[in-house]
Amino acid sequence: MFKMLTENSPKVKFNLDLNQDISNINLSFFELLSTNILKIKEKAFNEVSEVVNARMTSDTSFYKFNPNFSIKKQFDEITLDLDEAIRYLKDDIKELRGNDFEKEKKKVSLIRIQNLKKEIKSVEVNILNKSFKELIKIYEIPKVLGYKDALVFLYIFIELYGIKDEELFDYAVVDEAQDLCVLEMAIISKFILNRRFCIIGDLNQNIHNNPLSSWEDLFPIFNGVRINTFQLDTNYRSTRNIIEFANKILLPFTKTFLPKSIEKFGPEVHEFELTANEEFEKFSELIKKDYEDLTKSVGVIFYNFDKKDEYIKKLKEICEDSEKLVVLSEHNKTVYSPRVIYATDFNHCKGLEFNKVYLFGFGNGSLDFETAKKYFVGCTRAMNELIIFK
Repeated sequence: MFKMLTENSPKVKFNLDLNQDISNINLSFFELLSTNILKIKEKAFNEVSEVVNARMTSDTSFYKFNPNFSIKKQFDEITLDLDEAIRYLKDDIKELRGNDFEKEKKKVSLIRIQNLKKEIKSVEVNILNKSFKELIKIYEIPKVLGYKDALVFLYIFIELYGIKDEELFDYAVVDEAQDLCVLEMAIISKFILNRRFCIIGDLNQNIHNNPLSSWEDLFPIFNGVRINTFQLDTNYRSTRNIIEFANKILLPFTKTFLPKSIEKFGPEVHEFELTANEEFEKFSELIKKDYEDLTKSVGVIFYNFDKKDEYIKKLKEICEDSEKLVVLSEHNKTVYSPRVIYATDFNHCKGLEFNKVYLFGFGNGSLDFETAKKYFVGCTRAMNELIIFK
């Protein structure tokens, strides 16, 4: 987005590994940001309207404020009308023969509109530069942008300078939408013609410290657009045993959007509470059997587990065929195979599924809602068999 949008803007530097906490970019933050931008848009439009109306003639048009337009697009609409008036006047001047008085009259109008166009351009440049600096100052945007800073910067830039038509898309499908905050969705919406979306997600799988609390938080982005909502509440992936177990994790915190299971049964969920040595031996024994009869995928998921490296080392010893073990990483691409053991940190398991899952690190202590949602996600990666080491 930076490459697309900021070619003609002040040069910016960014490091998206910085300032990644967006927990306070909630609906209130977005609405206040939008209000501040709207005030600047109205001020800009009123200023240019005064310039235009002070010189209003039959050759110019009456302009209406459109809050959905960027400031630049608002100026572009006015400039387009002036360009059209200039073309008509030039054509009229060419066609007038033997009527010097009328021709001179048209020439005076032409010069007036051409000068008006130059004046408007000057006002546009001044307003955009001044407004941009004003908003950057209000939101304390630093010289090197972290992720949160980049979001605010981009939204401000889009609302002031707009997006080129060739950079727009006809339609967007957003999966795992609960992982995006209101401002992230608002930025994406600016790239989509007529804000035409299919948005899919599960708020109970919101695990990234995301302030999105309700799907209604997104509605202001689509103001004026018809919105249809559908609740898809059946899980077709996991067995009833796994779904019922996972739902119990969330029940102390919410009864909303809990999935229903289909008539698909499998082994009961196994929970092991062992000493460190016993746990290691038990896991080694079970994973060795899986490897010897590896007909389906197996996922080993670690959540805040300080012995992860030790367990992965053991997996590498057991899996003599290195192609049968994949250690997932956000930096390495892999081609999915149904007959492989996958080891992964919890942060990389979102959206994945395995026939059998070993889950480590959630322990036996009390859970808060944020941890419970992560526990729920870890459990529902399993399609048929789930084994938990506490």
